[in-house]
Amino acid sequence: MKILSLREKRILWVVVGLLAVGLPAQILVFPLLESHRDLDKKILAAQIKANKYERLIQRKDALQKKYQAISFVLKNSSGAQETIVEGLSELESLARESGIRILDIRPQLLKKDSSIKETGIELKAAANMEGFIRFIYKVERSLTLFKIKKIQLTTKPGSPMLEGSFSIARLAL
Repeated sequence: MKILSLREKRILWVVVGLLAVGLPAQILVFPLLESHRDLDKKILAAQIKANKYERLIQRKDALQKKYQAISFVLKNSSGAQETIVEGLSELESLARESGIRILDIRPQLLKKDSSIKETGIELKAAANMEGFIRFIYKVERSLTLFKIKKIQLTTKPGSPMLEGSFSIARLAL
């Protein structure tokens, strides 16, 4: 008495062969491939980070010159450092309340008239139009004597977001 026909034996051997190849591949090969993909992602992230640091190293001289110019002004002016720090922190809090994201903020050189000290602040930010309107209103209505000297808004292609560049003066007596 035959248990399996010739056709059934062939099907059985094909299934056994597929299992013999598929199971080790599932257990050994696919996890190795997945770990290689993860390592590739980590290597790519490290390369991007290294490129960023390389660009910063290339800009080292320009950044040091800017830092020296700002630190020279801060060292030569009495109380100016506190004034600048207070102004920067006030602008940061106003931006946070208005829902805008600060991209860059830099103090500028001081201008002294008789009894009024003027601290300049350059600010670059990104937000929607509503956020910028709220920010401008809050800066102008702030108890700190801020004065917006220049505003430049540009659109980002394909996005409702705007990029703004502000030149703000802080007056101190």
